[in-house]
Amino acid sequence: MASSQKTPHLQLNHWLGSDKPKREDFNLDNQLIDSAIKTHVQDAGAHVTDAERETWNSGAFTLGSYVGDGAASRAIALGYRPRVLLLFTADRPLCEYNAAVNTNNVYSAAITPLGVSKGIAATDNGFTVETNATAVTGSSTCALNQSGKTYLYLVYR
Repeated sequence: MASSQKTPHLQLNHWLGSDKPKREDFNLDNQLIDSAIKTHVQDAGAHVTDAERETWNSGAFTLGSYVGDGAASRAIALGYRPRVLLLFTADRPLCEYNAAVNTNNVYSAAITPLGVSKGIAATDNGFTVETNATAVTGSSTCALNQSGKTYLYLVYR
């Protein structure tokens, strides 16, 4: 006879003193436990790989900077492909209106798994940035490599 009560999650037998357990009750409990453990072990989302653990524990964040050289496009080497990157200038707001040419200079950008800002791109070895040489009236201009400006970045591998 199976138990009078069951456990709340796996519905295993919870024996009372008056219950008379049988071998098939124990076998059923073992099958339920084995099935639950198999489901858990096979759930890749519930587990961290050794490589992920090593990355997370070995300084997965990188802080860095570069000084703009004015080139229209420039590659910044990190030695790996960034998953998430935030970039901004040290001496300007994230975006600044330039009344002289009626445009916005954008001094910030981001790379994420969900999308990438205009003017920046991830590469296998780091990232590239762009600076538009001529402003487009009434628009926004990528200003991610202006000559002499210091740019800071925070990268998550």
